[in-house]
This record gives sequence, C-alpha cells and structure tokens, in this order.
Amino acid sequence: MGAICVKPGSFEAVRADPRGFCEWAVDTARVRGASLAVVTHIAAVTVLDVDFASPGDPALAGYPAESARVSVFANGVVVAVPLGRPERTWKHRYPFQPSAACSGEWELAVGALCLWYPGDPPHLRWDWSNGLDDFVRILQRHLWMEEYCRRNGRPWPVEDAPHGTPCFGAHPILTSALKRPA
Repeated sequence: MGAICVKPGSFEAVRADPRGFCEWAVDTARVRGASLAVVTHIAAVTVLDVDFASPGDPALAGYPAESARVSVFANGVVVAVPLGRPERTWKHRYPFQPSAACSGEWELAVGALCLWYPGDPPHLRWDWSNGLDDFVRILQRHLWMEEYCRRNGRPWPVEDAPHGTPCFGAHPILTSALKRPA
C-alpha cells in the first residue's frame, strides 16, 4: 500500500507538524520576506507568529516591517491578528476586546483581520485547498494595503473586500476580472 501524500500547506500538514510547515514556507520562499515560528501547538489550536520584512519595492519605501499572529483551530478555522504596533489605527470587522480567552501567550479571534468578505463568491475567498502559505501571503498583502490607506488617507488601493458591512447583500464586485472565477 502506497503512502498518502499530504500537501505541505494543508490543514493536515500544518496541524500535524507546524514547525515543519514553517520551515517549508521559509525554505521554499512560499512567502517572501517572512519568518514563521510556532508559538503554541495544542489539541485545540496551533498558533504561529509571522514577521514580514519591509517590502523591497521602491514604491513602498518606508513601509514598516509587520508582525501578525495566525491561529489555526482544530475545526479548521483560521484567524490572524496584527501584533507589535500599538500606533496602528484601523477599524477591523472584529474589534479587539481583551478577555480571559485571549490572555497568556496566544490571542484568538478577537481583533481578527478581515482578509476577505465572507459573503463574496468562493473564488474570492481563501480556503484550505489553497494552503496556509496562501493565507499568509493574503495576510502580508492586507497589512501593506492597510499601511497604504493610513499613509495616503485614501481608500483601499485595489478592489478588495471593503471594511464594514454592506447595507444590502454582498459588496458589489466592480471589475470584470473579479467577477470571473479564477
């Protein structure tokens, strides 16, 4: 009987060997300019800290290094929270509310970043078939776009899930490229 191949960024791989995932993601440059480290790995949750170097693009000169915490729960839910920059100002879908559930060495869903709009069609949302490395790239992009908004006082630089809840249904998809499945 042959061995079953498990994708390195899959839920099964991350929960079985989070350190192995971190090493693979860095060694293969799956996420450029990032370092990943396991904070906690228990039955209920695996928590990773991710540090992103400042972007190398001259157009983004002066953008700071970023840090975030990614929690992968045993039920497959994944959330990310920004770390290390108390001066960060942003309205998140899930406002930070300290509680006993997020004390100690790991934080959970409170303050989680809204990396896509849950009401968007499947091709515009992340899921486990894309691998956790893809989630981390989305997180990196999101933090840079937030910085763009703070620096320029302008809306999101590309069409993406707007912050806030739409009055009716989902946020409208404006460009034809995003209306098509990948």
